Amino acid sequence: MIGLLELLLLGCLGFSLCYTLLTLLSLSTFFRHPPFLSEELPPVSLLIPVKGIDPQMYENFETLCTQSYPCYEVIFGLMDPQDPARTLIETLIASHPQQDIRLVISDRKIGRNNKINNLYNMWREAKYEVIVCNDSDIRVQSDYLRHIVSPLQDRRVGMVTCPYRARGEGTIFSKIQAIGVNTEFLPSVIVAHQLEGLSFALGAAIATRRHILQEIGGFQALADYLADDYHLGYKIRQHGYTLYLTRYLVDLWVHQHDFQKFFLQQVRWARTIRNCRPTGYFFYGLTNGTVLATLYLLLNDFSRSSFFLWIFFLSLRLSAALFIHCRYLGERPPLRSYIFLFLCKEFFSFLFWSVSFMGNRVFWRGERYRITAEGKLV
Repeated sequence: MIGLLELLLLGCLGFSLCYTLLTLLSLSTFFRHPPFLSEELPPVSLLIPVKGIDPQMYENFETLCTQSYPCYEVIFGLMDPQDPARTLIETLIASHPQQDIRLVISDRKIGRNNKINNLYNMWREAKYEVIVCNDSDIRVQSDYLRHIVSPLQDRRVGMVTCPYRARGEGTIFSKIQAIGVNTEFLPSVIVAHQLEGLSFALGAAIATRRHILQEIGGFQALADYLADDYHLGYKIRQHGYTLYLTRYLVDLWVHQHDFQKFFLQQVRWARTIRNCRPTGYFFYGLTNGTVLATLYLLLNDFSRSSFFLWIFFLSLRLSAALFIHCRYLGERPPLRSYIFLFLCKEFFSFLFWSVSFMGNRVFWRGERYRITAEGKLV
C-alpha cells in the first residue's frame, strides 16, 4: 500500500513540476504582447456596486472618478439607504463637481445575488452603450478605462476583463491571501487563457455593451448565480462573441482582520471555483508541490532522498512565486518574512482546496447560502 501511495505522490509531483513550468511560460508569453489601445473612445457608464465600508475605499473610488477619458459617468449603487458608505460616496461626489457622478439607492431585487441586484438597479439608470462594472475594492491608474474599453472596438469582442494583483495590508491573513491571489490565482487564469481561450470573466473589472447584455438576458439571467462573473463571460461566449483578457493589471486591496473571515471567504472562493470548473479545480489541487512533497517526506520517515525532494519542490515553488512578484507585479518583498508567509499560503491553500469538496454551503456578506449543482444560490 505504501509503495502505491509513493508512486501516486511521485506522479502528482511530476504533474506539479510541469504545471509550475507551464505557468512561467504562459505568463511570459501573455505579457510579452503590448496592450491594444484605440483612438476611438466611446462614452462609458461605469457601475460600482457597494455594500458597507472597506479600508481605503475612498482612495479606490477616487481613482475611478479621475480617469483620463473623454466622456464617462460614474454610478455608485447601494441597496440600503442607511448603508455607512452613503456618506463617503456623497462626500466624493461633492469633491468632484465637474465629474458626472451619481448615487443610485434601490432595494429592488431580481434574484438572490445582491451584487447583481445592485448592478441591475444602476444599469437601469445608465446613459451609455458601453458598460463597465467594477468591484469596490479595486484601485486603478488614470488610463484604466482606455485599456478596458479599447478592445471592444473589435465587434467580435463581446466582453473585456482585467486580471488583478492583490495588495495585502494589515494582518497576516491579508498578506497570505494576497500571495495566494498573485502566485496561484493570477497564473491559473493566464494558463487557462493560453491553453483554451477565455470562457469566463473576472468580476473585479468587466466591460461590455448594453445590447450584448440584453442578448444574454440582461442581469436577470445572472441574478441567482453565486459566480455571476463566470456565468456572464460564459453566456457571452456561448452567444458567439470573443472574450478579451487585457494585459492591464488592476490592484485588489485585501483586508482580512481575523481568521474566521479569512477562512469563510477562502472557502467561498474555493467552492465557487470548484462548482464552475470541477475537473480543472480537482487537478489544480495536485499542483501544490510543497504539500505533496511534505506528504512524501512523512511517508518515507524523513529519508535523505525524500528530504532533498522536499527542498527541491519548496525551492521551485518559492522561486517561481518570487519571480512572479518581481517580474510581473513590480514588487521585491522582504525575503525572510516572504518565505514564512509563502509556506503558510501553501498549506492553507491545500486546506481550502480539500474543504471545498466537503460541502456546498458558503457565507457571503453576512448571508448563508447553499450552492446548487447549477451554481445557483439557495
